[in-house]
Amino acid sequence: LSNLASDHSYVDGIPTEANLDALHSSSDKLRRHGRQLQGGLAVLLGISSAPDRLVWEASWLNDQAATSGTFFPNITLVHAYDVYNNTLPTAVGQVTAVIEGTNVKCDLCSSSATLVNGVATFSTLGLIALPGSTARIVFQSSVASSSVPMDVNMKLCQPGEYLDPIAKMCRDCAAGTFSNIVGASACTNCPPGTATAMTKMTQCTACPSGHEAPQAGSAQCSVCAEGAYSSEDGTSCLLCDLGKFQDAAAQSACKNCADGSIAPGMGSQACQQCAPGSYSEPDHRACASCTPGSYQDKAGQDSCSICPLGAYTLDAGAVICQQCAPGTRGNSSRQGCIDCEPGTSSALFAVTECTPCPLGTHQTVGGQQGCNRCPTTPATYTPRVGWSKKCITCHPGANCTYQQFFGVKRGWWSYRSLTIMDGGEILSPD
Repeated sequence: LSNLASDHSYVDGIPTEANLDALHSSSDKLRRHGRQLQGGLAVLLGISSAPDRLVWEASWLNDQAATSGTFFPNITLVHAYDVYNNTLPTAVGQVTAVIEGTNVKCDLCSSSATLVNGVATFSTLGLIALPGSTARIVFQSSVASSSVPMDVNMKLCQPGEYLDPIAKMCRDCAAGTFSNIVGASACTNCPPGTATAMTKMTQCTACPSGHEAPQAGSAQCSVCAEGAYSSEDGTSCLLCDLGKFQDAAAQSACKNCADGSIAPGMGSQACQQCAPGSYSEPDHRACASCTPGSYQDKAGQDSCSICPLGAYTLDAGAVICQQCAPGTRGNSSRQGCIDCEPGTSSALFAVTECTPCPLGTHQTVGGQQGCNRCPTTPATYTPRVGWSKKCITCHPGANCTYQQFFGVKRGWWSYRSLTIMDGGEILSPD
């Protein structure tokens, strides 16, 4: 006290407020130490003392908060002090934890404990109180006066939790929900395209490729089935478009049909081969029939072949080409055949050109398989190949052999030159 009295924190002989606080604190310490010395002396002299008051010990309150509905983090000790501020080992009796306030209760916890060697141990003490509030406990006993109140700071709901105001407790966010702030009053549904199957989550997880979560609050993402794929944001599974397919589940894209195959409907799980007589269109949405003049004899093709010259198809969707019959020749359109012209013929199938009638033969009608030889009685002939008219009769003095004209016979003469005309007449020029 003399040290404090000599302190310079005085103004005009009057102590300052800070110095008064120091004086009071020092006085309390002096009195406490004095009473402890008195108590120790009483024990040495064999003088017994009665319990005076209860004093609690819970050092964890300095840096931790209690969670509503759970036990305190550490054991709470309550001492029975005598008048000399010493723990009284001979004190016996029950110590009860009394919860102050109408919205606070002790539930499923030890509300009383027995003094052993002057100390009551509360190993399972806990409160149910509104998170974020301050609760108060007073320890009472029939053998000593009550303790000073013990203020307990109730822990706010943490991320992943929400406040249940009726139960006055923090609850874990359910699957499909989350909270990412301290003191949340409610959990938020996972947005579409995200999900969480676990509780007490601070965020949701985006659906992986090939999965969907179309609704808010999804606990898990659903797998996209065969014939579908997932959107970029994972909010839905989309059917494969025409011309595409998907034969596996949980995919992020569909596949293009191979050449010669198609997917004519939405959501195809496989492609269909185009049948013979058809081919796949470039977008693989449908098969097209081969046009007249073309064919396809195999399945699963992306084009048709043009019939060779000398063959044809008249209808669409042909599997094979028909050969041009004898007496005809191929048409450049491949959509039919052309009859051989008079003076020509064809004896075979699938010819590209008709053959001119050789010397000594003729053909006056089109579309024939052969030429007719000129008659020998009377002697006749043809002046050139490809003769399309009647054979010419040989005149007396003409040299016709093998239905051909070789000039005037030996021993015959003519004062005029002979001119063989197409009409078979022998004319003399004027």
